[in-house]
Amino acid sequence: MRYPHVHKELLAYRDGELSTRRRVRVAAHLRECGQCASEERQLTQVTAALVGLERVVPSPDFADSFWRRLDQE
Repeated sequence: MRYPHVHKELLAYRDGELSTRRRVRVAAHLRECGQCASEERQLTQVTAALVGLERVVPSPDFADSFWRRLDQE
């Protein structure tokens, strides 16, 4: 990978956490680098899959039960 710093910023790019300047730079890089663009597409797919999952709410006694079982081990 020619620009490892872009690779490190892909999650922040996907999450909209970069400054406008950095976002423009990453977007320009993604147009030119197939490897980074492919990884960004994969991150998009993972994000979409996770958003679609049902949220699991633990029972009120979950923490107590967990620590009790852990102590038994």
